[in-house]
Amino acid sequence: MTKPSWLDQRYERTFFDSQTLFYDDVIRLRGKEWLNDSIINYYLLYLENVKYEQQKDDLLFLSPSVTFWIMQVKEKEDVADAINPLNPTQKDLIFIPINDNSDETGEVSGGSHWSLVVYNRKEDTFNYYDSSGDYNYGSAVKTVAKIAHFLNPKYDYGTMSIKINKISCSQQQNGYDCGVYLLSFCDVLGNAEHVKNVSPRDINCLREDILKKIQQGVGAT
Repeated sequence: MTKPSWLDQRYERTFFDSQTLFYDDVIRLRGKEWLNDSIINYYLLYLENVKYEQQKDDLLFLSPSVTFWIMQVKEKEDVADAINPLNPTQKDLIFIPINDNSDETGEVSGGSHWSLVVYNRKEDTFNYYDSSGDYNYGSAVKTVAKIAHFLNPKYDYGTMSIKINKISCSQQQNGYDCGVYLLSFCDVLGNAEHVKNVSPRDINCLREDILKKIQQGVGAT
C-alpha cells in the first residue's frame, strides 16, 4: 500500500502561494504534539481564502509570523510596514494569534503556548481567548499595545492601558492542544458560534480535518 505523501520525510508542499509545509510540520497533527506556526498559518489561510472567502473583506487573520515580527521590532515604522499592507482599518474582525515566545533570535516557532486576541471594530473591543486560563495575557497586552494604533488610530501607539476583555471559553485538558484551540476559536468566531461549545472531541476532529485537507492538497499551489 502506497503511504500518503505527507508521511514521506522528504515531503514539501506550498499552499496558498505563501506557506510551505514539511514532514516535520504535518506529522505534528497525528499525535500529542504542539502545533507550530506553519500549521497554524496554513489553517488561518484556509479560513481566509476558502471557508470564509465570501467574508474576506470583513475578516483578517494575522499570520503568526506577522505578530512575531511585530513583537521583535522596536520602531513604530517597522510595525506599520508589517501590518498596513493588510488594510486592517478596513476589516470588521481581526484575529491575532498570540504566542509567549520572547526569542529575539528570530525563531518564530518558539514559545510554549498559543492563545487569541480578536479586535471587533463594530464594538471597538479587544477580546482575549485562552484555552489555559490567562496564561498568555501578558503577551496579549504587549502585542495589543504595539498593534492597536494600526487597527484604530484612536489608540496611542505603545500604550499598555488598552482594555482587553478576558472571554470565558473552552479549556484544554492537556499540555499540547493550545494551537488547535486557537484555530477552533478562530473558526467558530468567524461563524459567530460560541467558544464555550468547543469540546475535546471537536479538537481531535479538527486535528484530523486539517491533516485531511493537507493530504487532499486543499490550497496547494
